[in-house]
Amino acid sequence: MANTFKILFCVFLALAVASTVSLCQAPGGTLSSNPAAEAARQHIAKGEFAQALQIAEEGLKTSPDDPSMLMCQIDALMGLHRSFEARQVAFARAALGPEFRFKAGLCTARFGRLDEALGLWQPLLSDKAWAAPAYRESVLALLAMGKEDKAKSLLAEAMGKLSPPPASLVVLDIQLTGNAKQGKDLLDKVKPTDSSVTGEVAELKALFSAAGGDLNQVALAGKTPAVIKIKEKTERVETTSLSWGGSGAGPV
Repeated sequence: MANTFKILFCVFLALAVASTVSLCQAPGGTLSSNPAAEAARQHIAKGEFAQALQIAEEGLKTSPDDPSMLMCQIDALMGLHRSFEARQVAFARAALGPEFRFKAGLCTARFGRLDEALGLWQPLLSDKAWAAPAYRESVLALLAMGKEDKAKSLLAEAMGKLSPPPASLVVLDIQLTGNAKQGKDLLDKVKPTDSSVTGEVAELKALFSAAGGDLNQVALAGKTPAVIKIKEKTERVETTSLSWGGSGAGPV
């Protein structure tokens, strides 16, 4: 069945869209920063959480209420899977800003206390800077609780409220609908962060056009085969068969 394929859509789209369109910015970027916090952030970006935690804790000895250093401490602790400690810090500093409430919700969700996490994120749904990530995490929590109808309803609320919708919510919406045409229409609403990725967005739209119909079908109703260009090693696409050009090549 060289002309039929099945896409593990959630994984592929999350990777492809995240690299081509504007994701909801980490609102923590609104925090004032300093060289020590920037250094800790660089370690966090590299997955070097122990080093980041050491820098953050040293900085907090002299500036115990520095929001940037506190946020680095929380992120480093979460990266080290020390979620209970991270949650304690986030709760204790919740008065400093919505970013701490958001992180407290993330830590709470890690313990499986999803109802409590939803309650923490609820006030952030009206916060301009934090609405997008709060909506996203709330939808994911509802899905994890098996409340798909409520998740879809909340996501529809977010998509209607936030304009243009952030890519993180677009990904969720397409995952839940599984419809290629709707996916293409949604991508049309999302603006690339810069002109250099316009071609990649066009390629992703071309994938939707080639697939057509319901992406959750084993045999797609649209035109097949679809050509999928993969440029990054981290991209993943699952198919029922692949045809390779050249002598002796065939379906795998």
